[in-house]
Amino acid sequence: MAGLQSAVLIECSDELKKHMDKLNTFCRLCHKVISKPYNKLSFAREILTLFGINVEGEPKEIFPLYFCHTCARHLYRYRSGTDISSLQTLQSIKLKVYLPHSKDCVICFINEPSAKGRPKKRKLKHVNNENQDSIDHECDISENMSQDWGLTDEGEITVNFGNANQTTDVMLLLKHIQHVISSSSKEQHEDFFSKFLDLLPTDSLYQFLCECLGRKQKQSISRDADSFFLMYKDMEAMSSFDIFDWLKKRDQSVTAYLLGLAGCDVNALEKNPRDALIVSRAVEHIYYLCSRNFISPVSFLANLTSYAMTGSKVVVDIFGNASPSGHYKTVTNWLKDQGSKPVQLPSNDLMNVFDNEQVVGKTYSIKPSNKVPVSVITNKGFLELNMHSIGKTLQNELSLKPEVKLDLQGHNVMTNKSSSEEKSENDKEVKLRGVINCMIDQVSELYVKMEIDHNEQLYHFIDHAIEVVLAEQQDMDGHFEDPIDLKVRQDIVEKNYIKCAACGTLNSKRKQKCTGCDEREGIKKAKLDQKNTKPDPKKKEKIPKLVFIHDEDQGKVSTVTTEFTQYDHITTNHKGKHELVLTDPVYCNPNSMKSVALVLRKIGQENGIHRYGGNKGHWTFVCCDGLPYLIIKKLKEEALVCAITGCHETFLSRDLYEKHCEQIHPGSQKQFMHEFDWMYLGIGAGHYEMNLVKSFFELNWTPFLETLCEIMGFCTDSSKQFAKSCKDHHKSWRLLLIFHLSSFQELVLPYVRNCLSTRCPPTAKGFLTSGIEKYSYGNYQNFKYMLDQVCKFSQGIVNFRMATWRNNADLLKSSKYMTKELFHGRNHPKYQKIELYDTIQDRMMPDNVRELNDLYASITTSGNPSAGEDLDFVLEEKNKQLKAWIPKGMPTDIIWQTVCRNNRALEKIKNHSLSLFGIQSTKYVSRPL
Repeated sequence: MAGLQSAVLIECSDELKKHMDKLNTFCRLCHKVISKPYNKLSFAREILTLFGINVEGEPKEIFPLYFCHTCARHLYRYRSGTDISSLQTLQSIKLKVYLPHSKDCVICFINEPSAKGRPKKRKLKHVNNENQDSIDHECDISENMSQDWGLTDEGEITVNFGNANQTTDVMLLLKHIQHVISSSSKEQHEDFFSKFLDLLPTDSLYQFLCECLGRKQKQSISRDADSFFLMYKDMEAMSSFDIFDWLKKRDQSVTAYLLGLAGCDVNALEKNPRDALIVSRAVEHIYYLCSRNFISPVSFLANLTSYAMTGSKVVVDIFGNASPSGHYKTVTNWLKDQGSKPVQLPSNDLMNVFDNEQVVGKTYSIKPSNKVPVSVITNKGFLELNMHSIGKTLQNELSLKPEVKLDLQGHNVMTNKSSSEEKSENDKEVKLRGVINCMIDQVSELYVKMEIDHNEQLYHFIDHAIEVVLAEQQDMDGHFEDPIDLKVRQDIVEKNYIKCAACGTLNSKRKQKCTGCDEREGIKKAKLDQKNTKPDPKKKEKIPKLVFIHDEDQGKVSTVTTEFTQYDHITTNHKGKHELVLTDPVYCNPNSMKSVALVLRKIGQENGIHRYGGNKGHWTFVCCDGLPYLIIKKLKEEALVCAITGCHETFLSRDLYEKHCEQIHPGSQKQFMHEFDWMYLGIGAGHYEMNLVKSFFELNWTPFLETLCEIMGFCTDSSKQFAKSCKDHHKSWRLLLIFHLSSFQELVLPYVRNCLSTRCPPTAKGFLTSGIEKYSYGNYQNFKYMLDQVCKFSQGIVNFRMATWRNNADLLKSSKYMTKELFHGRNHPKYQKIELYDTIQDRMMPDNVRELNDLYASITTSGNPSAGEDLDFVLEEKNKQLKAWIPKGMPTDIIWQTVCRNNRALEKIKNHSLSLFGIQSTKYVSRPL
């Protein structure tokens, strides 16, 4: 009875398998016969949206597993949003109702499609009879051969050809081998095939066997390749691609063969990502042999990353020719086809930033009115703010909205104001007058605190300079010297004197005869030796660095190694890492009132400002660089909206509004609103620092910076002009630091030696006190000037950099206060106005708004507490990322929009790809001061 039940179960399972095999030859949507299958799970999201069907939960015994080529193409076009007709075609499909397998199953009774093409030649009758006769005797021969071929309990192969007839059909032998193998265990299989391969007499049989295996597996490998042919086009699948999971789903015979070559098993691959990568590369190349149009997700990720890192068409095409990764056109088309929706801004406090970006083309032709093609956009982004101490959204409060006072009659919508409005304006005017008087007097507690913050850092740097100088001093019988003194004397001797080779007497270089031995040969030999002697190569000095490594398990930043660092003594206010999210660009250059107004209106609409019909907030923060800052300042004062009933026309100046009232509303009382009174304006700290350094170089170029640059290798006129104009901010910053640190050590040197002579411990306070007392009177103007430049201005610039990197708003404001005179020492009218307006705006802010603004004086995108940047430089990095993804040539507006909307996904794919290929990122490494 048990044997009958098992036979029935085997028959049912075989019948169900045949049903599933036939079921999977049909498309899940259109129910047509499939010629090229596509896995339905690749389009699960689209099917759920269009038909409300969750294909991931469908049982494979009832529903087909694949889509046909036509349906897959329509689904892909629907996903990319490039073809409306594809959506209409998909919506017109009538889905078939699939039922479980039964005796009357419709699927099983569908006839196979008739063979197409030329009919095959009919076989000879006697050949068919001969084959039929041999098949009739199959069972008898199989029973006889069961005694001649088999596996023993120990796994030994036993072969006896005594009863075998030479005319026995090969098919009977194979049938019997199949019977023996099916009745053996897995361990016996492995031993059988190992010993069977050992029985093969020549290598040619190995080659023939491998060739037969390849031909046998080619069809199944091609079918498997077609099942994920479009996987590389799915951006979400690429951003979360897992090599190990992908390998487990591939043809088991191929992976087993490669694992045998690698000498490992599947479980070992999960523990060793490098081996998994190597095996996956081998698998995709085998698939590439079977399907020449195949594009592997592993190779495509590698090629996409190489495109983003190099932008070279040659490099991408080399990868495309050597691997199933697609060529340059495939990669660029993939980028162009990535459709997405605009970024939705959250209903939270936001800080916005914008800056222009451009791609300059090339023109090789010479013709009249020839112009270089340029593509210019204004890129925008926002940062989500979070103020835990308040626990609410400030930008929804109308009372915190910034106000702008104009000379026009009236301040708000109505010119006739109520008593409460008049009182509020009078209070603000009194506050403004008090802030301005306080800035003029500079005696309040606020300015005292700024000077204290500055002096704390000044004392820190002076103490460090004293420590360095003190360690270098050597007592030379009552006076002190250091290596610099010895080096200066040595340079003077080498420059002006030469030592006689005969007697060792120092002689002037002009001497022909030695003054000691009165001979010429010694001087002559010494000059010849000096000419032939090459200086010893100097070893490159190691710069101390502070290195951070991101701990993935702990989710925090941990210090690995630290030497002398300049930031640990400053309080950091970074609260984890933040991300600047890009929005749709504006296709204009923000260098005029009209274009800047267009950008601001776009920002206001995206932020949901009530002025533009939104409901998310009444005001927001906006950050930009110098030129747009001054234009926005003028727009806040000048741009108006006519508030007369039925008229909401906008004007960029008061004169245009006056003309409008005279022409359109003669005799009516003027009613207006300030269009751009909904933002607190901020200057980018990065651009502010760049202009501080430029001002300092311009002011001090003649006194000492020109000589310093000559020593540092800037010898020609063009290189000096390059250094003076600060064309490269990184080099200018290094030159400023060299001047700042070395000048401190030179200034404290006399004080330190005096303290060593009097056996008094040197301190920063003692140095400043003695310097002021000793050099205040008399002919010490150079020392006083140097002390002022180093202790106030260059120290203020260094404080500005440290405050930005550590997100310390108090030190940032102190550095702005201490360096404000630099903009007035030379002609810098833009930043003179910016510094004044920024200071007044900061003091006029409500306390909770100022607290929120100070929390985000700078942000860190990596989590490193000593690598903060303001939003303007963060946006600069985002712009570099965008340009890396743009194809060669002039980008169109669609391309700009595509890379901006997909910036986060593209960078996620690039970082994920670098992680897959074992490339260590330097994202969490900080630079030394």
